[in-house]
Amino acid sequence: MITPNVCGNRTPEPANGEDCDNGGTCVGGANAGTACVTEAQCVGNGVCDVGTKYGTSCASSADCAGAACIHCKTFGGSGCAANCTSEKSVAWNLVPGVLVTGNVCKSGTSCAALYASLNLTLPLSGSQTMVIGKQGSNSRIPFVTRADSVVFDKIPVSTLACACVRGIAAKSCGGILFEPDGSPATDCTFDDTCAALALPPCTYVNGPGNAAAGVVGCGTSFGPINVMTTQDAGGVILPPPPTPTPIMAAPIVTLSGSGGAGSAIAINSIRLGQAVGLCNGTDPTIYGPDGVFCTDDDPESMRGPVSTVVTVTGTATAKLFNNGIPGYNMPPDPTPGYSAVGHVFNCAKLRSPTPKVTGAGLASAFCSLSATLPGSGVITNVQFAQ
Repeated sequence: MITPNVCGNRTPEPANGEDCDNGGTCVGGANAGTACVTEAQCVGNGVCDVGTKYGTSCASSADCAGAACIHCKTFGGSGCAANCTSEKSVAWNLVPGVLVTGNVCKSGTSCAALYASLNLTLPLSGSQTMVIGKQGSNSRIPFVTRADSVVFDKIPVSTLACACVRGIAAKSCGGILFEPDGSPATDCTFDDTCAALALPPCTYVNGPGNAAAGVVGCGTSFGPINVMTTQDAGGVILPPPPTPTPIMAAPIVTLSGSGGAGSAIAINSIRLGQAVGLCNGTDPTIYGPDGVFCTDDDPESMRGPVSTVVTVTGTATAKLFNNGIPGYNMPPDPTPGYSAVGHVFNCAKLRSPTPKVTGAGLASAFCSLSATLPGSGVITNVQFAQ
């Protein structure tokens, strides 16, 4: 049996079901990013474990709505899972996206969609590797996705643009996803301003090298499984302007719901790069020396910003209010928002000697603010495994 409270002390304890123990990393507080073996070694805040405050900075478990506030956090991805069990790698080959009438993604296939002044549904194809541990006494199976395993095909958008999705081992100030007030943590993956902002040190959100980390619940009930993101863009629809004039606000993320065996939640970081025009070209500042977008030699400037979001096997919805200039943005106050729906894992297949993720689907939805075409809007994403 796995005993979670001893995992992370850097001493494997087979009697408690441990195969390995790499110790932990302080998260959330003043010494975030330093190695630890006990909670007491970490100074200041921690981060909420799975629950409706998942990924939120916390002082104690009282801040986590029934979940635990963890200060010394374990991560998988190096052969030893977050619950101190040995890991196996599982191929996650995407079910290629299929568009049906009305430019809609066919159910059970992988697509990203942009809802802005120009609505686009983009079929996804490619592969990634999910690294899983063993099921613990809490009926959960921890997993990560290694950033360098995310290999998605380039996405031509007619002749208008070429898009590319990449995995990224993102960092934030403190290694958290949300501040105590629910606002997004400051990303510091490429620009470490944490000290200047008097915030905790820049720390990996999902552990070194990991683009995603989460858990699959294999008990009779697991939650949360749904995520809702709302944001006030502070835009003005003219004429006449509203009174008072809206002010752009941070996104509000709400986790909810529960599901049966195979339900899952994860934190996932990606970069979405876009080249205007075709997927091939001669400009090395856009396409790199090989003249092809979405390859390893693409310039850093073309790889896009880091987006770190919650992904779920339930429903992911995003809604953007007061969204700006007519003709460049989607209408204000869309109701009920835009959604993508995932699908549960098969726990028996995950526990087998040769684990598989066939049929599983992880969905996300978030708001994207942009002053250039196609403008601000909502992005949804769902990835199904073959």
